[in-house]
Amino acid sequence: MKFSDVLNIETTPDQFYQNMLVQSNVAAMRQATQARAQIIVEKFPQVVTLTLEQAELAMQGLHILPGTEARPYFVGNPPDWYANPVHDNEYVWVLNRMFYWRTLLAAFTLTGQRRFAQKVIGELRDWLARCPCPPIVTDFATVYDSFSHPVTPWRSLEVGIRMYETWPWIVDHLLGTDLLTPEILADLAVSFHMHGEVLSTICPVFWPKADHNHYLMENLGLLKLACTFPSLKKSALWKDHAVHELERCAAAQITEDGGQIEGCPHYHNGCVYWFCLAQHIANRYDLRFSDDYTRRVKNMLTYSLNSFRPTGTSVPWGDSDADRIAINSALWEHIAFGDLDAMRLLVQLSGTKAVYQELFKNIWHIPDIERLFAELEQPISRVPARVSWQHNLKQVMLRTGWDSDAFSLFFAARSPVNNSHAHIDPMGFDFTALGKPLIVDPGRYCYRDDEDRRTFKSAAWHNTLTVNHRDPFEYKTSWVYGSQKEASILHVIDQPRLLAVEAIQHNYEPTVHRRAVLLIDSTALIVLDHLTGLQPDSSVQIYYHLDTTDVTWNPQQHQATAHISDVGLVIASDENLQGALLPGRVSDFLDTARASIRLRLEDVSSHLPERVYVSVIVPHRLTTPVPQVTLQRLKQGKEQLLCSFDINGRSYIVQWDNQGLSLPVCP
Repeated sequence: MKFSDVLNIETTPDQFYQNMLVQSNVAAMRQATQARAQIIVEKFPQVVTLTLEQAELAMQGLHILPGTEARPYFVGNPPDWYANPVHDNEYVWVLNRMFYWRTLLAAFTLTGQRRFAQKVIGELRDWLARCPCPPIVTDFATVYDSFSHPVTPWRSLEVGIRMYETWPWIVDHLLGTDLLTPEILADLAVSFHMHGEVLSTICPVFWPKADHNHYLMENLGLLKLACTFPSLKKSALWKDHAVHELERCAAAQITEDGGQIEGCPHYHNGCVYWFCLAQHIANRYDLRFSDDYTRRVKNMLTYSLNSFRPTGTSVPWGDSDADRIAINSALWEHIAFGDLDAMRLLVQLSGTKAVYQELFKNIWHIPDIERLFAELEQPISRVPARVSWQHNLKQVMLRTGWDSDAFSLFFAARSPVNNSHAHIDPMGFDFTALGKPLIVDPGRYCYRDDEDRRTFKSAAWHNTLTVNHRDPFEYKTSWVYGSQKEASILHVIDQPRLLAVEAIQHNYEPTVHRRAVLLIDSTALIVLDHLTGLQPDSSVQIYYHLDTTDVTWNPQQHQATAHISDVGLVIASDENLQGALLPGRVSDFLDTARASIRLRLEDVSSHLPERVYVSVIVPHRLTTPVPQVTLQRLKQGKEQLLCSFDINGRSYIVQWDNQGLSLPVCP
């Protein structure tokens, strides 16, 4: 496609360049960019240091990408945009998002060293020459093969991400300098046009229901490119299309409780950023989203906060990391809507240093940097509730308080799953107490279709239950599951001394599994499992994934003990359960994992069709005596179960019946 084909009016590259200078108000833009750079240099020298360190690696062609085991890897200089040397498709896709261009452009603006910008311009010209856009057609099979599935630079998700995340930085940092010449700007405009054709024509074929985070990012890219190059012949049309489709994305993807439909904290927080970035672009270019859009996006902070462990990381549920991007969500809610309360709360949980690290990643976007940092540690005006029941997502988040030592539980009964970002963990949970993640979700580790992916998604690596060592539903490939049966949350209890959730699932039919999980007195976690319809020869396994390798099992006492840093843990179980310690791994971030231990409690001796199990889990400081836990035999009536246990001489009775749970406590 020629330059003359993409514009509203016939013009030359030089005339187009001059028009862009006027449309972008380049003098004011350059002044604002330089003023921001000066503030960063004077007030935040650590940002300058980190930026330059990363920029020097990028100058050498060294990047951390999926499949490189979280270590810098030489991708070529310039990169080979199509190569997949580590046999991980995400390597190719993430490379072609060019995230590191932002670092190089920031380094140029901070230092004035032209070599950083020249590196970007050189790679841009190489990419434009070597990566032509495939033919654009609209039949689904061809579209899928050319833009959705292939491991190439033109997968539609990368098309969208480039347009909102990296390529506009070239205009922001280089327009008005001799580094971005009229000829290069003209070539860039042609490529922006081709990106727009893909995003407006191809992506609606993939996502007619607007119900996936990919479609959100693709329309965000379309909106940003249309605003960056308003002289493109279709920019006005694309702008209207993008706003309309982003509205549809909000309606389709954000539940009334504020959760993103995939139910993964990582992707939820990503969506908060993307929806808020769309609002930020709208604010900048005098566009408007509906009140419903604004209400839904603001409501997403509820999930971000409640899925954030008291220890300062998000629960790595599904394809998630134990990361701090909930802080990024709170920041972008502030950028888009002005509220600071969420960020102030996260300062309490994560500490100032961790929050600053996240702020520094977005420092080029924050409207008033100095005011934000000055107001960040003021008192919050409201504290969130201790319980968040995400009805549509079938997830419940409980915590005893909003301090870093609080007991916190993330519980989910999501079946059928929304998509394969979910793992095979119905009625599983993640448990944090006394400032440490204790019984944890293992995270995602990788997206490769290999044994690691299968293992990290399997039920036996989560805090859930299996029958006959079988997953609740079939793992077929990294992105494909077999059919799934219904699961649901039955009751949620929010009382001063008792926080609890009860759920049911049918994936083992004719066996039906009910589970109740309770936080009692900020003292103990109780797990009750009730199964009916078991075959006489059925075995049952209950798994607990411990965030440590320091675990012992005492078969005489039917108890496990664990040490996680300065916190100890006692897990007392039924006498009819046999304990075994199995190797595990915990992945806090993509491509990284550390050793852990999984405790398996297994019933192989019972032949009853109905069975009930209990685990009493008590965390404690290692500076205090090990808790003495005594578990009494379960008492089961026709429609009622009584679970009795003592903790350090204090007696508890949990009553579980068809109406739910109650907690009489004996003094």
